[in-house]
Amino acid sequence: MTDVKREEPVLQWHPAFFASLQIELCEEGDKVNFESEHQLGTRPMMIDVLIIKKNSDETTEKNIARIYSI
Repeated sequence: MTDVKREEPVLQWHPAFFASLQIELCEEGDKVNFESEHQLGTRPMMIDVLIIKKNSDETTEKNIARIYSI
């Protein structure tokens, strides 16, 4: 009897993660920009989400934003 490998379906979690960050920070929408899958350089390295604060002098009220120093 041979051992048959079953291919597991790939879980596409990134769109849900990106959307949940946008929902969580919707009240801060005028203070930040969101970029999905931002390329880090010329090589194929990417991060999942990049949140760019529009004005570095403004503070955010969401706890998740404080954790990540947004």
